[in-house]
Amino acid sequence: MKPNGSFFPNDHQHPLKILQGLNHPLIPKLISYDDESYECEFIEGEHLTGYFQRTRDVQLAMSIIKDINAFFYVMATHKHRLTQTEQDKFRYRGKVILSADDIHEQNIMVTTEGRPYIIDLDQFGWYHPHRVIKLIQYSNIRVCDHIHTSLMVGENSKSNFYEMKYRNELVINKQNIRIKELEAKLLS
Repeated sequence: MKPNGSFFPNDHQHPLKILQGLNHPLIPKLISYDDESYECEFIEGEHLTGYFQRTRDVQLAMSIIKDINAFFYVMATHKHRLTQTEQDKFRYRGKVILSADDIHEQNIMVTTEGRPYIIDLDQFGWYHPHRVIKLIQYSNIRVCDHIHTSLMVGENSKSNFYEMKYRNELVINKQNIRIKELEAKLLS
């Protein structure tokens, strides 16, 4: 696993143990994990961007944004007290908070049933409380921007489809009118 931006960039096992205990619907079921790797249930679906371009489901988009924020809040209830050595090393005396530094559109898969999952689990770690606020802000901006863009691209694709369909119908109608005019000339 890659190091993350937390106080303990290579400590993945402790945060994953807490995530497993949360049994949160955004997190796939963990099968095994340590500080080097993890194995979780396979999630079949598509990335957030593609899903919303295809479905244009605004209600689900709002629900996912709400769920991600609620998940940040649930994680923030889990705190870790630094040892004296860690306090001296980091020059910080407070507790650190469980959070994630890389929740974005490519790290979220949506199943065909519309169920979202965060699929990049090496980003979870222990962060300074002030940093957690910035992580939530960053994640919201990035996820919301990509959902918005995906919905717009999907809507434009839909508009282009109906515009092309309308143009094709006009051409066919003109052709049918011309055929009837020519038939009328031949019959007269």
